[in-house]
Amino acid sequence: MIKIPADRYGNTGWAVKARKAFRCEIYPSRDIQPGEYYYRAMAWPGSDVNPDKGFMVMRICRDCLNDEHRMQFDVAVNSATQRI
Repeated sequence: MIKIPADRYGNTGWAVKARKAFRCEIYPSRDIQPGEYYYRAMAWPGSDVNPDKGFMVMRICRDCLNDEHRMQFDVAVNSATQRI
C-alpha cells in the first residue's frame, strides 16, 4: 500500500496492488485484475459522496482518476516498484 499525496481539494488515498479481481466503482464495466495497482479512496462520513454515518472505501481503476491524481498515482507506483 502506497500513500498518495493529497490533491488541491484535500482528497487522499492509497495505491494498492490487487490480490483478486474487482470492479471499478466509477465505471463497473472496467475490471481491476490481480497484480494491477488501483486507487483506494476513503469517503468520509457526511461528505457529498457519502452522506451516511460510516466510512466508505472505494476501489478506483487508474483510468478513472482525474489528471492530477493519475500523475501522483503513477509517480508513487513507479518509485515504489523501482525500489524493489
